[in-house]
Amino acid sequence: MSSLRERLGGVEGYLNNLPGGCRGYPANRHARDESEDVRTNRKFRSQRMFPVPESVDPEGQVFMGTHFKIANSGMISPRMHYSDATARDGKIYVGYLGKHLPTQQTN
Repeated sequence: MSSLRERLGGVEGYLNNLPGGCRGYPANRHARDESEDVRTNRKFRSQRMFPVPESVDPEGQVFMGTHFKIANSGMISPRMHYSDATARDGKIYVGYLGKHLPTQQTN
């Protein structure tokens, strides 16, 4: 039998196929990843590296490009960056909750 994560396709699948009786969040407020510029620009990428247990990544940190767009409020526009490790240990690790991190467009 497949896991709920496999059946729904992770967080995005859950948001797009909300099980009955469960709470959700608008799928269009979820970003699967950052732009290519953020992923490849050392300055921007480093600001999205957050700690996780070494059991999740031997380096003790991972790039958290996946995020929720909590609100749009000028230059603040809060975000929640996370890493979905449910396939490994059943947990989601939140690395950052706060104002929008810098990008080429915000600097």
